[in-house]
Amino acid sequence: MSNTWVVAIAIAVLLLVGGAAVAVRGMGVIDTSTTIAVVQVEPGDTLGSIAAQNAPGLAVGEAVGQIRALNNIAGIDVRVGQSLRVPVTAGR
Repeated sequence: MSNTWVVAIAIAVLLLVGGAAVAVRGMGVIDTSTTIAVVQVEPGDTLGSIAAQNAPGLAVGEAVGQIRALNNIAGIDVRVGQSLRVPVTAGR
């Protein structure tokens, strides 16, 4: 079984059990009470712009880390039309 699947299964188990928080590959900590939405990448979008729009209550870098963790993205590249799971927060 690949490491990606092991990480994905571990996340699913922790979320189902209701663990306090999940740290994924050092890319972001996701609180189990965080609301998750699915958005489609539009022309001109970056991980930073998607993070700022959907999670204004988080620092952009933290939200980008969570998006990367939720979607198993190693880099910063996204494609137009790509569906991404993103944290949704209220403004600060």
